[in-house]
Amino acid sequence: MGDAYFRLKDFPNSSDFYSKAVATATTTSDYKDYALFQEAMALGYQGKESDKAAMLKKMRDDYPKSVYFIQGRYQEARTLHDMRMYDEALAAYQDVYNSAFKADPKSILVVSCLKYMGLIYQTKGDNDNALIEYKQAITMLQTSKGTDFSDVMHSIKTIYIAKGQLDQWETYAASVGYAESEATSDSTAFVVAQKFYKDGNCTDAITQADKYIARFPSGIYIVDVQYMRAECEFKNNDLPSALTSYVAILAKGTSKYNERCLAQSSYIYYKQKDYTNAAMMYGRLIRESSNADAKNVASVNLMRCWTFLGNEDSAAFYAAKAILVPKAPDDVLGEANYHLGKQAYRNLDKTGAEKKLKEVEKLIPNTEMAAEARFIQCQIMYDNKAYKTAEKAILREINDYASYSQWSGRGWLLLSDDYLALKDTFQAKNVLKIYIDNGDVPDLIQQAKDKLSALENAGKKDNGKQEEDLVVPMGNDGTNDPKTGGGQ
Repeated sequence: MGDAYFRLKDFPNSSDFYSKAVATATTTSDYKDYALFQEAMALGYQGKESDKAAMLKKMRDDYPKSVYFIQGRYQEARTLHDMRMYDEALAAYQDVYNSAFKADPKSILVVSCLKYMGLIYQTKGDNDNALIEYKQAITMLQTSKGTDFSDVMHSIKTIYIAKGQLDQWETYAASVGYAESEATSDSTAFVVAQKFYKDGNCTDAITQADKYIARFPSGIYIVDVQYMRAECEFKNNDLPSALTSYVAILAKGTSKYNERCLAQSSYIYYKQKDYTNAAMMYGRLIRESSNADAKNVASVNLMRCWTFLGNEDSAAFYAAKAILVPKAPDDVLGEANYHLGKQAYRNLDKTGAEKKLKEVEKLIPNTEMAAEARFIQCQIMYDNKAYKTAEKAILREINDYASYSQWSGRGWLLLSDDYLALKDTFQAKNVLKIYIDNGDVPDLIQQAKDKLSALENAGKKDNGKQEEDLVVPMGNDGTNDPKTGGGQ
């Protein structure tokens, strides 16, 4: 009856009748081991795993010489495994392996036990012992190379990849005649590099990335691998190598890494003072990025790149963008006003220039730009022929920015011109002499000497005039022309 219900998959009735068969008094114990085994199986199909394991143990204890002993112990191992009682399951699998191997070394139970013991070790994180069990299984499966062979090889590969041991995996696979497609090998090499990258192990990530690039220069994941290498190189402060990698990615066309690569390569070029290439990359970032913050950063740095490259019109173009950046710091706003103020002066918009240049001194006081901004304001007063006002302003500029030799020096030369405009040649000469004796900018000192010589020569030619009435041409070197930058 138990077998009949079992075949009908009526496991509750089946287990009940098997139980009755075990309990029925008989003159022999024949078939009772079978009834216990079948009752255990019926309990298992009902989801009663603990009861199944207990029943199989009872059969093992009561009938140690049963023909169902090995199969029962194997089912007990599988049940304990399902119950995640790993140590007990390992012991059971080992018992079955020993018994089955002794009876028939080629038994399917031998391979199954090796596979499951490997799986338990792998689950417990003991990959070394897992490899031992799996490789024993492969030794038995190597000639058939069926589904089991492929499954176990996949498990072995998973362990090697988890260890980041791509070379060891490929060596082992070749030794047992296991070959993968080029696409699979490509993917495997990528996964190993990615593992180290995600673990933050940049040393090994770069090593694996280099191997991938050498082996698969046009690989499926070539851009991803180059990006991981670039980021690791940047993290390691190997900026030249990082730049090469970022540029290589950009050269391959549009990818999900474009914005990051443009931002990073722009930054590195800028840091290396390669302002031409930095400007090119920042320009691309503005055109290709959809990120407002990235565009704002690019605008600010383009303003600075063109400043270093001496292109004041381009610097002013991006200054007009930089000044609109939300919550821009004072140094950015100060620089932007500086460029816009100078541009206004070049365009003869003196009112607009004064407004911007005054902002420069407020935003970035005591800087080179603030010194130049003050000087240009003095130049504007001079250009407007407000000579008396200019005199006072220039004296303040010389005093306030004495530590900025270029602009205090130009202030002395402008003050000399201002005195000449006021027809005070004596003071004009005196100012030049003072600067010649105390100045520290050779080029400006030479200009002062040339101006003084011109004044003295003019005095000799016009010795019939009062010294105060001498007129010497001013700005003949172009330094008073706003189109050439303004100032002396």
